[in-house]
Amino acid sequence: MGNHESRNSDDRLLDNLPFSSYEEACDNDADVQMFNTKLRKRTAQVFNSVCKGAEEEGFCFDTLKEATEGLMDVDDYVMELILQFNEDIWKNKELFMLVQEFFANSLATLEFCAATESSINSAKENLTLLTSAMKLLPEDGDPSEIQSRRIMNVLTYFRTAESPFGEMFFRKLENLLAVHRSMLAKLREEKKKLDKKLKHVEMWRKVSAVLLGAAAVAVVICGIIAAVITTPIIAGGFAAAAAIPTGSVGPWLKSMWNSYRDEYHNQRKVVQEAAKGTFIAIKDMENIKILATSLDTKLKDVLSAAEISEGSPDVGTLRFVVEDIMAKSFKFEEELNKLQKYVDDVGHRIRNARNAVLDKMNMLSRNEK
Repeated sequence: MGNHESRNSDDRLLDNLPFSSYEEACDNDADVQMFNTKLRKRTAQVFNSVCKGAEEEGFCFDTLKEATEGLMDVDDYVMELILQFNEDIWKNKELFMLVQEFFANSLATLEFCAATESSINSAKENLTLLTSAMKLLPEDGDPSEIQSRRIMNVLTYFRTAESPFGEMFFRKLENLLAVHRSMLAKLREEKKKLDKKLKHVEMWRKVSAVLLGAAAVAVVICGIIAAVITTPIIAGGFAAAAAIPTGSVGPWLKSMWNSYRDEYHNQRKVVQEAAKGTFIAIKDMENIKILATSLDTKLKDVLSAAEISEGSPDVGTLRFVVEDIMAKSFKFEEELNKLQKYVDDVGHRIRNARNAVLDKMNMLSRNEK
């Protein structure tokens, strides 16, 4: 019910946004044109990844990684432009207040970074535990009963553990969506008040357009990702819209959102609403768990054979499964490391940009006194 209400809220929010001013800025401002090009390209990459992942194998880790990086890039693009024109922004009180709001919202992005970091560390801990268990298997000869039981205990823990990318991660994603919704609503109201007063101020048109485009993209990305996580079947509904090659973000986003919304309404009789706290299914982790289950079965066979007779178990098959697990674990850990580095870099840039704004706010406050 809550998800349905939030979708209706996003429908109204996007329908009422002043996209015409964004399109006008794209036509007349080279900086906004460049921003729009980067925004469209990055957003299309995210949606194509979501669509491909949903069609082929569900919401996999690569899809999550692409979507997470895309969300962070959107805010990063805005910060880059704000810092590029910071002196002009500081001179305009109304514009500066709007930028302050954006940077206050960047706290949600930092919290999302922290949740992602925590999920990565949890996944790494599980992989480390799994790797240590695999090393208990002797290079030559059969495993002892003690070694086999140790490995089985680790596999049992690994198979029953909650997904590292679980409730906390999903909650931070929802919070990120909420603050961008709030930013869009504030932009809409502020533009009504200030457009007439500042319509001839070039910097107002530039920055307000960029904030509008970025916040709208973030709302749609978060909303569709959250829906695809819980209802992968709807991904095909907006696959074609994501490939539109020209124009500004405004009509493109509205077209994509409408495609998603219509497809969802068509499927809602078939697919149940996701329950609150639904965990993100990471396909790569599930593959490792499947292999772990296979190895667990093999080890039980070894123990059974040892208890029943003096016969030799199929150690060759056992080793093959172990090596397969290790190879997939290594690949998954490499992807975790890449995402971790990316999150670290984005968090560092956001903190630096926030410090620059806070310093300027403090300086202005001292001057007013």
